[in-house]
Amino acid sequence: MAPALNDVLRKVRDLSVLRSDWQQLVREIKTNARIVVANFQDDDHDVGGRIDDARVAFAAAGVQAMLFAEPAGFKGHDAANDFSFARKFGACIQTFVETGRHQEPCP
Repeated sequence: MAPALNDVLRKVRDLSVLRSDWQQLVREIKTNARIVVANFQDDDHDVGGRIDDARVAFAAAGVQAMLFAEPAGFKGHDAANDFSFARKFGACIQTFVETGRHQEPCP
């Protein structure tokens, strides 16, 4: 959830390094595991493009993934820590992890 280094973007001189690190990380995932990734609006740790990068890399590697691209009603880096995220998406994330099936309201 909300992948990032432990720093806010305004302290980083070259954002392309962070994006490149993320791209490399998702390209190297070659597993039968099911992966869930979420990015949230107004995340001061997000360099942008991470969901698209993950989508491309996972499709190329055949990785099963559930990707949350700024789900409505959840903002900031810690949005997944709010119990309302678990109430809304917990059951469908669990179904995906256990069976590989996507169901509402998850993407």
